[in-house]
Amino acid sequence: MSRRTDEHTLELLGLLASGRALTSAELAARLHTSERSVRRDIAYLREHGYRIDAARGPGGGYVSPGGVVLPPLQYTADEAFALALALRSLTSLGVHEQAGAVGTAAAKLAAVLPGPLAAEVDRAATAIHAAAGNEPQVPLARIAGLARAIAAGCLADIRHARGETTVMRRVEPYALVVFGSHWYLVAHRHDTAPADTGQPVDGWRTYRLDRITEVHQTTFGFTPRSSAPAATDPVAFVRQQVTAAVYAVMVTAVVEAPAAEISERFPGRSGTVEPIDDARCRVSIGAGTGSLRWLLLHLLSLDVPFTITDPPEARTELAQLSDLAAAAARATAPR
Repeated sequence: MSRRTDEHTLELLGLLASGRALTSAELAARLHTSERSVRRDIAYLREHGYRIDAARGPGGGYVSPGGVVLPPLQYTADEAFALALALRSLTSLGVHEQAGAVGTAAAKLAAVLPGPLAAEVDRAATAIHAAAGNEPQVPLARIAGLARAIAAGCLADIRHARGETTVMRRVEPYALVVFGSHWYLVAHRHDTAPADTGQPVDGWRTYRLDRITEVHQTTFGFTPRSSAPAATDPVAFVRQQVTAAVYAVMVTAVVEAPAAEISERFPGRSGTVEPIDDARCRVSIGAGTGSLRWLLLHLLSLDVPFTITDPPEARTELAQLSDLAAAAARATAPR
């Protein structure tokens, strides 16, 4: 079969898999071909094991019955290319699987792709690279296990590395978030005990997936804590946990520019950008060590007006920077 015929076959299978009976005339119109060509392609597919039923009379036509599992050729050429490329790209995105579902799925798809399309996927896959430090080395089985527990609304037991030791935790899993170069699980510790004050401890946690070594979905369900910020906006929760919550030095400022504009020029892992209105946003930037001066220089590099809101000493530091800059601007080079 030619590449053009292959693409027609892929598109034809996609139409037949929609569940609605289509006449040869309707199929021909959708595929921009003749009814004779449609009938010839259907005969070819039947010869190769695809079940395609035909009904005569009003409302009749060709259809692939519901529940029949078609090989990956039910996708259009563009869809098959996207799927194959996504499978080939998982390793570069830090999802690693040795002879597992990723490898077998990619092999099965490659086996039924038209030759030219398979070669195109191979060429495109070699163009994808991940910079050092951006490969979290997370097995697909770990992602799938947690995703299934979230979908089922069941408690999960996880073994999590903390330094040189590992601990077992039973958690209520809520979301998986990709942030920076890591995958995170947003969960509520199910076994959180009250503090000495008698008040319950906030059990919301983030767990890096590359530090989780074991996942087991239990059969116990839980009632979702739907009003909690971590559940309503897990991305914002992870951002706060891995930025503001871990930095020793923080500066907060109101910036006179839209949040979308500032976010494009802001390193995600060093702080947060929150919209105030259409023209302003609140920026919180932090560093593990060092002085306020480095953070202020970064805010100045945004090249838009801003007002420091916290901490008060940051305003003093900014005034000193202003005096240094003014003095440098007035100075003349020695002759």
